[in-house]
Formats: sequence, C-alpha cells, structure tokens
Amino acid sequence: MGVEDTHGKWCDNPLDIHRVAVDYFENIFTSCNPTNISEIMGCVHRKVTTQHNEALLRKVSTEEIWVAVQSLHPTKSPGPDGYTGSFIHQFWDVIGPDINGMVKSFFHSGRLYKKINHTHIVWILKVGNPRKMTQWRPIALCNTVYKIISKILTLRLKKVLPSVVSSNQSAFIEDRLITDNILIVHEILHSLKSEIRAGSAGLAIKLDMAKAYDRVEWVFLDAMMRQLGFDPTFCQWIMECISTITYSILINGEATAPILPSRGLRQGDPLSPFLFLICAEGLSALLHRQEERGGLHGFQLCPHGLSISHLFFADDSVIFCRTDEHEVSGLKHILECYAQGSGQCINFEKSSIFFGQKCPARLKGKLVHILGVWQNEKFGKYLGLNADFGASKRAVFETVRSRIASKLLGWSEQYLSPAGKEVLIKAVAMAMPNYSMSCFKLPVSLCKEIERDIANFLWKGQKDHRGIHWVSWQRLCQFKKAGGLGFRDLLCFYLAMLEKIGWRILQNPESLLARLLHEKYYFEYDFMHVVCGRRVSWGWKGILQGRRILEASLRWRVENGECIRILPDRWLATQSISMVHSRHPDMPLMVSELIDLTLRSWNMELVDRCFNLLEAKCISTTPISRWGCPDK
Repeated sequence: MGVEDTHGKWCDNPLDIHRVAVDYFENIFTSCNPTNISEIMGCVHRKVTTQHNEALLRKVSTEEIWVAVQSLHPTKSPGPDGYTGSFIHQFWDVIGPDINGMVKSFFHSGRLYKKINHTHIVWILKVGNPRKMTQWRPIALCNTVYKIISKILTLRLKKVLPSVVSSNQSAFIEDRLITDNILIVHEILHSLKSEIRAGSAGLAIKLDMAKAYDRVEWVFLDAMMRQLGFDPTFCQWIMECISTITYSILINGEATAPILPSRGLRQGDPLSPFLFLICAEGLSALLHRQEERGGLHGFQLCPHGLSISHLFFADDSVIFCRTDEHEVSGLKHILECYAQGSGQCINFEKSSIFFGQKCPARLKGKLVHILGVWQNEKFGKYLGLNADFGASKRAVFETVRSRIASKLLGWSEQYLSPAGKEVLIKAVAMAMPNYSMSCFKLPVSLCKEIERDIANFLWKGQKDHRGIHWVSWQRLCQFKKAGGLGFRDLLCFYLAMLEKIGWRILQNPESLLARLLHEKYYFEYDFMHVVCGRRVSWGWKGILQGRRILEASLRWRVENGECIRILPDRWLATQSISMVHSRHPDMPLMVSELIDLTLRSWNMELVDRCFNLLEAKCISTTPISRWGCPDK
C-alpha cells in the first residue's frame, strides 16, 4: 500500500503514509476563518416556530432512547469503543441503565464527554487503483453512545426540516424523492433544447463541490441555525456534538495520533446530512433574494408561471438562469459569497454548463469565461443518470446493460450451484436496473437483451459451454407456487415503476415535478385525461405509458359525489364491476345527484329506477361521508 504526497512523491513506508494522511486531513479540517457570513444571514428568514422548538427541546425519555437504540444497524463497523449495534441490542438489559444515564446527562447539561466523541476514520476506495488521498473516501466510525445521542437529535430534527428547507432541496426530506429532481432536470433540458420557455435563451450549470461535508464551517452552521429560529439550547446541543470531536485515522488497523478539527461534518454521523441541508439553505436563500430583485431569472414556461432557479440534492446542485452577461456575473458573485461564508469550495473546473439551442456561439464563449467552467455539449449524468437524451434512447441506457453483463461475466468464472445463481440474479443482476426504471422507460429491445443475458448465465455450464435452456423465460418469471422461479419481468416492472410516478403526481399536485408537468403538458386539462402530443420528452412518454395501468386500477371513493361522473368514471366498490353500464333517461350526470343531502344517504328510489339490480345493490352498500368531504 502506498500514496502520493502533495508534491507527487510516492510514499510506501508506514510512517510516511501516516504523515501524508495526517497532513491531508489536518488541512481539510482546519477552518479558513470565513467571511461574508452576515451577507448570507441577511437573506435567511426565520422559519422555525415556537411549536417546533418545543418539540426539539422536550425532555428525553427512556422510550425515546430505546427507539434510537433499535435504529442502530446490528452489523455496521464499530467505532473506537468496539461495540456493534448487535451487542447493544443483545445486552441492553445489562448496559441499558448506564447508557440511559449518559444520554440523559447530555441533554440535561449540554456537555459531552470528549472520549465519547472520539472517531476513527477509515478509507474507502473511490477508483480502482488509488494513488492520491483525494481518490479515497473517508468514512467516520463513531462510538455507540454518541450514535444514540445523534439518532435522537436526528429523529427530532427530521420532523422540523420540511418546514425549514425550501422545496428546491430534495435530499433526506420526507415526501421528496431523488427521482423528482432527475425528471425535473430532464424536462427543463428538453425545453432548453427546443426552447419551449418564456423569455430569452437559457442555460443550466451543474456545480461540483469538493469535499462538501468536510469543509462546512462550524461558525456558519451555528449562525444559520440561529437565523432560522432554532432555540439556543438546541443549537448548543448540535455544536457540542460537532465541535468536541477528535479524529484518529486507521491505517492497516493502526490508529494515528488524535487530530483536532475546527470545521467539517462527519460522513457516517446520522446527524451530518441534515446539518448540511441547513447550510445549503444559505445558498438557496441567496439565489431566492437575487431572483426577487430581478437579477436572476429561473426557468419559466410562461411569464407568470412556476420559476425554477435551482435544484439541490444535498451537494449535487444545478442552477438555471438566462444567457445574460450581467445575470451570469451576479450568479458568479453569489457562488463566491457562499463559498467564502460557508467554507464550501466550488470546483469550477469540474463544473459544467449547458446552453439552450438559441444561444449564439460568441455569447457562449463570454459566459464560459465569466464563470470559468467547462462548456459541455451534453449535460451528462445527474445523480447517476443521463438527464439529456439524444435521438438514440438505447445509447443512453446501454450502460445499464453493460454493467449487468460485466457482473454476469465475473460470476461465470466461478463455479456456482443453480441455487447460488438464482440468489445472485435476484439480489444483484435484476436489482441493478431499478434506479433507471424508477425514472424512465427502458427500450423494449434493451430489456429483452438483459433478460437474455441473465437466462444464458443461469443455464450456462462449466467453462464456455452455453448450456441448454430447458424452460422458457416466461415460465421462470412465474411465481414459485405456479412452477417458476419468481424472476422479475423487466417490462412489467418498469411499467409499475412508471405507474408509481403517475400516482405521486396525483397525490402530490403541489410538488415541483407535478407543477412543472402541469404547466408544460396539461395546463388546460387534468393528468388523467391529457393526450400525448408532439415534441414531448422521453420521460413524459414513459409517465403516460404508466398512466394506462393506473387508469385500469384507480377507483373513486365517494364522499360528496360532486367530482364523480356516473357513467365514465370508476366508482362502484366491487372487484367484479367498477363502472356503470345501465342506461336510463332519468339517470343524472353526477353521483352527488343520487345523494339525499338532508339525510346524507342514497336516494334509493332514484337508484332503483335508474340502475339494474346488481348495480343498485352495490350502490346501496357504498358508504357516504357524513361531513361532505371532497371525493378521493
């Protein structure tokens, strides 16, 4: 094992490796004395209410501690204390009272014993053959007692953050999904390429933040929490957890001397992701203020419609604005101001910019020079998936098939029993396309090739023998009770995932994704009745394909009946019959006209006259809301 130092010299002596590692982490974890914090704080508004602070500061109970203990993963690597979650669970009746006392003491005094907060850092490979320290990912291994305290604070903070963090941030917040960000970026890039938008040409900037967690300045985090309205006692608890930390680096199982940091959040601490969201809210506040002043114009489909100036998923950031020199210069000032205040280091050389179709080449050169970023003809990958689609959809998703094929090829070199092959196929090979299929529909030919590769691996004999396919793939995809092996039919599965997106649009019409799709594709209609038009995105085509399955399984639940049409809608509460087939001249148009508003019950005289016996019986047994709630 060896590593290069800052001068490019190769070091393989254990003492030299220790020196290089300690110097590297000391440099990262040393504060740069941030400036411009007051300028950022001037854009941040108070969002934490008195009720929120009461929930955050409530007295910790034994039951709350036990909930945090149960959430500890049983087999994850232990910290310096050597205790795993499994040990704590098994011997809680012995050590539980002592741990309860330590945890309650922290929440009472606000002080944390420093040895509890000592942390080991281990290195995880980021590339195949790492040479530099930047090619390793540091993971923090915390002590068990600290993890319990951190879990309690995290569980409390999670309930407050949806009201604190803006809707442009999708990471770690309840009811916000990573797939929403991918689909939003996909739709915006599709519009930029075809210029389906209001105003002038636009651009998208994908930012790269170097060591985002490790560079968070503690003074900035404390200022952000207080400006957002968190109670000083809660802020003290948080700052005690992150400022009393000491690190030791594990190299070949040997720990170095302790490092005393002055900034940074641990990657491995349950609390760190949520604290990073609070810091990122500072950049979001700067962008919103610039937008309010008219200095920044986000992506808009119509002059008075939804404006999206930025999308965040933790430290993965995309910013949208117009191709205007003054606007781009103002954006560069905002990014520099945020970097100076928060300690974040935006790597403009690794960031990229994507221009709309109508932007002149000369203007592109000027804007690239102002930002100092790399111009990319294609947007590339965002959150692990291609968001910019060309004419060939197969080329976009070919990496999915190639990754699965490489896995199967690696397994083929080992002798595996049929049962072992079945487990690997279900747990790994068939799970690898899940992420892609949760956002986009895959070409049918690509799904067939993936299934063919998996079938060849299953039936392949020793060495290079292809083997005989004794049973068809369709038979293998049946349940085991029906004689199959329970393999996943990829075509059916990706349709189900696309159906899930449609259901989310129906259930969360105020989400950014639903509002954007509404303005772009069905402004004058509702989601269930819009037709696929021309020049639509690949993502929207997939959503509409999943909607066909959604239509067949949706039913109305009758509350006041004002939104439900008697004839075309599905509202009868039986599996055998869901739609009305009777035709009668006295039949009203809406279900609400079948309800006696005084008694809040069915008008059975009208029901018996207009419907056949089976439908009338089904209607009579359908419950009605006594309070006149809207239909669902």
